[in-house]
Amino acid sequence: MGRLGRHGPCRDEQRPRAAACIDHAWTGRIGPFPSVCWFHDRPGVTMIHCTLVLLARLAEIAGTAEVSMKMEAGATVADAVEQLRERHPGLFDLLEASVPAIDDEYVPMDTPVKDGMTIALIPPVSGG
Repeated sequence: MGRLGRHGPCRDEQRPRAAACIDHAWTGRIGPFPSVCWFHDRPGVTMIHCTLVLLARLAEIAGTAEVSMKMEAGATVADAVEQLRERHPGLFDLLEASVPAIDDEYVPMDTPVKDGMTIALIPPVSGG
């Protein structure tokens, strides 16, 4: 049985290197480290939480308006968007054209994410 994480036991350690965590059905590759479940802490690594608010077509495709993320401290908005791409591959093209906003202001993708931050992703819109 795997170690007990915040969301229950993670059995990823028993699976092949590229396999997903059984509890959460997806993993992320972290540099040279093997695939791990993003929801479970790794010893010696400070993790932060943030929420991505998906607007308009992004929410429709993802099937949800909010996505909670857990990332390493020092992560950027670009890292959060990449993690979202891994969870929802159908958003790939739309995310390329979307603009992030924090506290009602547009921010660049290299903006550091702080613990508890809410990031809105605004897709392109058209109309008259």
